Amino acid sequence: MRIAACIGIMACGLAWAGSDLSACGDKYNRIGRVTPFGKYVALHRAAILIYAPKNSAPSRTDLTSVLKKAGHYPLVVVDAPALSAAMASGKYDLVLAGLPDAKLLAAGMGQSSASPGIVPVLIKPTKAEIDAALALSSCLLDLSAHKNEALEEIDHRMELRLNPRPAGVTR
Repeated sequence: MRIAACIGIMACGLAWAGSDLSACGDKYNRIGRVTPFGKYVALHRAAILIYAPKNSAPSRTDLTSVLKKAGHYPLVVVDAPALSAAMASGKYDLVLAGLPDAKLLAAGMGQSSASPGIVPVLIKPTKAEIDAALALSSCLLDLSAHKNEALEEIDHRMELRLNPRPAGVTR
């Protein structure tokens, strides 16, 4: 009987020691990771410009609400004049655009540290589209995957923007 009681007390002690003891809801707002309820909190909050003309990959998803829930500051523009005006303001960290638009944006922008990072947005991409997107940027958003994967990619891109790595170094 004593042995069973000792084993029971030890089991309770081990279960208690291994549990998450964060207080007041902190365990539900872990930074830069997914909580038990599926909420992702951005590690690097970013001002994100989403170029979503009709029938583009970003226009076919609910990207704005996902970004807002994670803590980012998205703005959607749907035409070239609005895009030019937003880009001229210079207050965006990242520009999300479908692959064809991302190629045009990259060709029109320099690679200075002041220019926002371009991240191609794809839905159910082919191997050729993935290769083209990775030739354009070190990160891409595949919106056919889980939304948290896209948010992790944005955090990774922001980390690269804030802490550039030497040439030849990958993730």
